[in-house]
Amino acid sequence: MSKNDEVVQTRSQTVISTLRERLLRGDFEPEERLQEVALAESLGVSRTPVREALRTLAEEGLVIYATNRGYRARGFSLDYIMKAFRLRMALEGLGARLAAEKPLTPVARESFQRPLAEGDTLLQALTSDGFDHEAWRLMNKAFHLAVHQHADNELLLQTAAWSARIPVVIAGAFRWYVPTDYRRSHDQHHRIFDAIEKGQSDRADHLMQEHIYEASEIIAANYREPSLR
Repeated sequence: MSKNDEVVQTRSQTVISTLRERLLRGDFEPEERLQEVALAESLGVSRTPVREALRTLAEEGLVIYATNRGYRARGFSLDYIMKAFRLRMALEGLGARLAAEKPLTPVARESFQRPLAEGDTLLQALTSDGFDHEAWRLMNKAFHLAVHQHADNELLLQTAAWSARIPVVIAGAFRWYVPTDYRRSHDQHHRIFDAIEKGQSDRADHLMQEHIYEASEIIAANYREPSLR
């Protein structure tokens, strides 16, 4: 492969990753048309990598393609989302269980303590204007990734990532959180880590499944079907 081909391939992968991340965090409304020209301009690339990215994301199920209509952001029914959460509960619980069965290395401990400390800091600004919801989402993502990485099961990590490829699942219920929800959620992070650190696999599994379940309940109470928007 030539150097020019490598650059093109890298650019294409970057566009795919960027658009996937924007879709997962809910930057586009369900059924919103994804126009190649507008996306290319916003990303500072030509239409070719955008077209390739949309084709890949359609294969992943994040966007829908229809002849003469182009690509649209996919809308998910509440039933589909709840089924994804049930799967995620089992997978995340298993991840926490496996993580608790392994002694913590200094590197693994740091991977947990970093998002826990970031969450503590973010909570201090919770009552002020301009709460950083994106920083909270990234902190939450980092904590759950630390669990799966310490569990050290590649297949579990891949399956968990697939189950979360629904915007409202990966972004969490944060858009509907009130201050008590943020505090409860992060307190659960601390207790999950405590169970993992102490090697309490049953407790870690239970706490993680409860953590995911409570997020699903908030979504179930607030989510509106795309057809009703």
